[in-house]
Order: sequence, then structure tokens, then C-alpha cells
Amino acid sequence: MTNPDEQRQWRSARHYLGLPDSLTGRLQPILTLAARTLGFRAAMINILDEHDQHSIAVLDGGHADVVPRSDSICDLVVRSSGPIVVSDARTDQRFAHRPALASGRWVSYAGFPLWGRESQPVGAICVVDDEVHVFPDDQLARLEQFGRVVEDQLDLIRRLREQRMGVTVATGELASALTAGQIVPWYQPIIELSNHRVVGFEALARWVHPDGTVSEPNSFIPLAEDSDLIIDMDLAVMRRALIDLKVWQQTDPTLRMSVNISSRHFDSEDWLASLLAVTLSAGVSPASVDLELTETARLSSRHGDGTFVRQMQACGFQVWLDDFGTGWSSLEYLLRLPADGLKIDRMLSLALGTPIGDALVRSVTDLTRRLGMRTTIEGLEAPAAVGRARELGALNAQGFFFSAAVPAAEIPALRSRLAQQRGLVDPIPNPLETANDDMHAPATDRTHPGATDRPVVDGLTTAVLDALPDATAVLNHEGVIVAVNRAWRTFSLDNGGSEETNGVGVSYLDVCRRAGEQGSGDARKVATGLRSVLAGALPEPELEYPCPSSTERKWFMLRITRLGGPLQGVVVSHVDITRRKMAEEQLQHAASHDPLTGLANRVLFHKRLAKSLTTGRAQETAWDVGLLHIDLDGFRAINDTFGHDVGDEVLRTVADRLRALARPGSTVARLGGDEFAILSPRATRADLTVLSRQVEMALMGAHHVAGRTLCAGGSIGVHLARAGDDAAVVLEHADRTMNQAKHLRRVAI
Repeated sequence: MTNPDEQRQWRSARHYLGLPDSLTGRLQPILTLAARTLGFRAAMINILDEHDQHSIAVLDGGHADVVPRSDSICDLVVRSSGPIVVSDARTDQRFAHRPALASGRWVSYAGFPLWGRESQPVGAICVVDDEVHVFPDDQLARLEQFGRVVEDQLDLIRRLREQRMGVTVATGELASALTAGQIVPWYQPIIELSNHRVVGFEALARWVHPDGTVSEPNSFIPLAEDSDLIIDMDLAVMRRALIDLKVWQQTDPTLRMSVNISSRHFDSEDWLASLLAVTLSAGVSPASVDLELTETARLSSRHGDGTFVRQMQACGFQVWLDDFGTGWSSLEYLLRLPADGLKIDRMLSLALGTPIGDALVRSVTDLTRRLGMRTTIEGLEAPAAVGRARELGALNAQGFFFSAAVPAAEIPALRSRLAQQRGLVDPIPNPLETANDDMHAPATDRTHPGATDRPVVDGLTTAVLDALPDATAVLNHEGVIVAVNRAWRTFSLDNGGSEETNGVGVSYLDVCRRAGEQGSGDARKVATGLRSVLAGALPEPELEYPCPSSTERKWFMLRITRLGGPLQGVVVSHVDITRRKMAEEQLQHAASHDPLTGLANRVLFHKRLAKSLTTGRAQETAWDVGLLHIDLDGFRAINDTFGHDVGDEVLRTVADRLRALARPGSTVARLGGDEFAILSPRATRADLTVLSRQVEMALMGAHHVAGRTLCAGGSIGVHLARAGDDAAVVLEHADRTMNQAKHLRRVAI
């Protein structure tokens, strides 16, 4: 019968087979670094299914081939779930029969297991050489580190392949949505900073589904950019946006419309005619249209002379470079592309109020002014950031401080509100009168339609929070969440939560209370610790807790940190410690289990025996502890005659048979070589007699290995210990009775 653990391992391994070379090429630099760092000639990444070893990446002298598992040393790495080191195969008889080493091509080997997403060992990263290598512990630790990097890359490659497999279906769905008119523009106002006047709008694509839900552009634009769909999408959004602009220009003829244009347009012969046709059919002058060359378009070298920019300008369009400050926005493009303006990316605006952020924005605005270009700074969210941007020379601005993108139906109300704000008091603070610290003071977000009065975190703080890898939330003095980062939102969704259940404005104490009512003892501990920290009565606690799901086991450490300075509140973070916990479990398992059979080893068996004897004595009614000591008969002859592979298979079969006979609460162990033992607490003499007979019959069963039928019986020593007996003495008694049984079997034969 196949071991269930092996079946799980095979299923997990299959997910990592058949990966395209275009993706596995990512692994080559890791192998190069591993081989050079460890001083080995070759390195390989091998995945093992039920029959074979598949080399999915090789370096220097290795061959990307398929070999039987029985010929592979990595097979032992996977079976043991631990490292295997061979310093000199010519003198190490354990591996002399393995073709990879027996051939003499490789003399030394070191391999470390690779774990798949299902927490199963799926293969190994290994280094090999034709010279002898001594492998100290620090090098083994380095190989493990390379293994962890490979695991992360394999998981990424696997996800990329799964995404690619779904691209055809997703692209078809997106094309259908485009045909059905579900891709529509929403509009974010562009504000002139000198007077707060709305000078135009940027049209931003949204996918409005039939059920009314709206998808943000980052969920479908990258898919469109991988195909010519982006051309149709740009034109559809532009067509609808200019029709709306024509209506709005009836009350303000100076309004402009900014639309995004992908570089794919410039590969077709009639791209300019298409842009003109869309514009003129809407009854709008090209002079009212700003065409933004998006950062993600990544213009090719053949567009570098800027001719296409001048062609658009000759038709009356203005051309802008989008997302300046990231991606391809280098000074070279400012020289080659005679653009009319550029959009300063949100990443720079988030740094406003810091020395480096102010210096960068000032340098960009000075440069564009000298080049005769206009600037619009994106992503402004706090009042003082708006004032700082104006002081540093930005002409126009966009951002949540003014408004998020809204559908066309809400534009009249939005324009009215912005006009009223402009007619009252200038909402932009004088930067000279604003302390630097005010840049990061909480504001009240009333700019997004439907938003409620609640504290928000300014742009730079948001960027810092989002940069944190751990799920993090900021709580006020009452325990109410006032800010969360991207990792927190992802963590919430992964665990069945939402913005309504544990987002901004929700009491984290209520979150803990609800979890406690559902039976979570950890949640009650968190609530107690949180109240104490808010009250200033306790040091900041840490709590490790498991967070299982249907697909994987995960562990987190929850930390509660008191805010310093005048602010009152705490920071709550969930730190993913799964890798550490798994490493600890693996180390503990490796230290206490036999790598060949997976049974408890001698050390663990001794511990459990001693604990059983001590626990039995502590009970009101002391119990006896049963022990079977088993030694195989004729095993050495099998091993010497047919080789270690056959011998190993016999040992694994014996282990499976003993494991199947053990009752709940028992421990089956391999003490070493061909010696096994079974510990059975609360046993009676009659129980041991029955178990001994069952074991004897199981050992007499034939072993079918490599086309051969082999038999190996066993001698069994039985001992019933009293609670409180010394463990060493108990083992000695069991060993003595086993030797007596072996002697009687020899006499009988």
C-alpha cells in the first residue's frame, strides 16, 4: 500500500513539473550564485514525482534530464525531509550503489529539500563536484538559504503559469465587456494650484459589471496591454470621454480632457487617423485633448526620435509624459520627446514635506519650466501637501484632496462643490506659515463622494505603511482602527474579512470580541492585552498563533506596540512566522525521527518511555507500560546480497506494518539498523501477548521488492514495566528478552 504522505508529496510535486523555460530561466542566477558561493562546479534543481527525478534547472555540467528515483540521491533528501551530504562517494558506502556517484563523474554532493506550496517536500537543490568537499555547517546553512529563495521563485513561477493558463479566458471576457460597453471612463478633476480652478479632467477606465460592481484599472489594464485590446479600450474610453467633454464645455469652453494612450497605437499605420476620427466625431477640438503616454506603455527604441509626438502636436493635440519619477521616465526621454507637459508620479508627491521629496519635486518643476513644459502633480491627499506642491512650482494637481475619480453623472455636483470651496476661503494653507509637522497631521476626508468624517493618514505615512511587509493597523486611544496598510487588507481578505469587518473605522476590540464569541481563545488574549496597553498598564505583548486554511498551515505573531510621542494609540501588526515555525518543526522532526522510515528515533523513544513511566506513577491508579523490542532476522543477508536500496525498502515496509498494528497512543520507533520497538502505555500482559503475535505474523509476510520476493522474520522481546521503573532498566530487560528469543529461534532452526 502506498504511504499517504508519499501520495501527497507526489501530488504537490506535479504542480512544479512542466514549467515553461521562459519562467524557469529565473532560477539560473540562483544556481550560479549557489555554486560560486559554496565552491562547487555544478548545481541543479530537481523535482521528484512518484517514479522519476526531473531536473528543471541545471548549471555547468549538469544535464536537464529525467532519471529514476532509485538512481537519485535527491530521492533520499525528499524521503528524509532533510539535508544529505556526501564528501567523497568513493569512500562512502551508503551511496556507492547510486549511479550518479558510482559512475565516478561526481565525487561530492550536498542537497537540501525544497518545500512546495502544500507544505510537502517536492524536490531538492543540490550542488555536485568531481572533487572532494568538506561541507561545514555554515555552508549547509547557506545551501538552505538558497533553497528558500528557490522555493519562493518556484511558487512565483507556478502562480505565473496558472495566470497564463487563465489569460485566454480572461481576455475573452474582457473583450466581451468592451463590446458590451462595460468599460467606461470615470473622471478625476485636474486643479490649477494658483486659484483652485478646475481646468480639466483625466479619463480613467473602469469596468462596470452587470451587477453594478466596479473593477479598478489595475485588475484589467495589464491584461489588455498584453494584447491589441488596449488599442480598442483606449479609443472606447477616449470616445466616451470626449462626448462628455463636449457637454461640459457648454458651460466652460476652456475645459480639457486627458486620456491615456498605449505605445501599441504607434505600431499601426492608421493610429493618428483613429485618434483624429474619435476626436472629431465627438465634436471636440484636438486642442482640448491631452494625450498621456503611460509609463506602462514602455516605448520601443524605434519611437525614440519623437516623430510620433510631433505628428500628434501637428494635429492640435498636446502630449504629456505620464508617471514621471518612475519606470522609463529618464532625462533621455525629456530630450528625445518634445512633450508639452509631464505628470509627476504619486511616489514623489507622497514624499512632499521631506528634504529629499521637496528637492526632487523642485528639481522636476525647475527643469520642466526651463524646457517650456507644464506640470501636473498626482496623488495629493493632505492640505499641506497641496500648499507645498504649489510652493515648489507645480502648476496643476490631482488627488484625493480634491476628489477621487467619479462617474460622469456625478461631475455636475463635483464641479459645484469645488466651485463653492474656491469661492469661500482658499483651502490651500500658506506653506511659509505651515509647520513641517503639519504635513503629516490627520485630515478629514470629505473629498470622496459619500465619504464620512473620519481621520485619514497623509500620503507619506500611507506610503510608509504600505511599504511594511507585515499586516499593520494603527488604532486610536479607544482601539478604533484609523489606518491600515496594503498587507492588512490582503490579510483580511485571505481570512474571510472585509473593510466592513476590520477596516478603518472599526473597533479592533469588537473584532476580537466577535472572534472570541466564535471560540477563539487567542482573540480573548489579544483583547485583554490590547486594553492593558491602551491603559498603559502592561508591557507590549506578543502572541504566536496558528492560522490554518483549507490549503495551507500558517503561523503569525501578533504584536501590539504603543505609539510614542503625543499621539495616543497603538500599532497592531501580524507578522508571518510560518517559515520559522516550519523550520522549527522540521528541525524538531529531523532531530527526533528516523529519516528512512519516518518513525521515532532512539532519542524520542527514550523520552516518551521515561514520560510514560513517570506519568503512570502520577495517576491515582498507576498503570503499566508495555514494551516490545524487535530485531529482524536475516536482514543483513538481504542487504549484502541485493544492495542497500532493497534493504531500505524492506525496512520501510517493516515500519509501515508496525505502524499499522500500533494502537492509539503508542509509539513505534526505529532504534537503529534493523532494530525496532513499540511503546504501549496502559498495557496489560494479555495486550502485549496479542500484539507480539500480531507483530510476529506481520514480520513473516513476504517483501516484494524490485521484482523479488524476500522474507525476513524477527525476534521479539516483551517486557511489561511498572509505573515508576527506571527507563534504562526497562530497555535493558526488553533487550535481554529479545536476545533470548533470537537464541531460541536459532536453536529451533
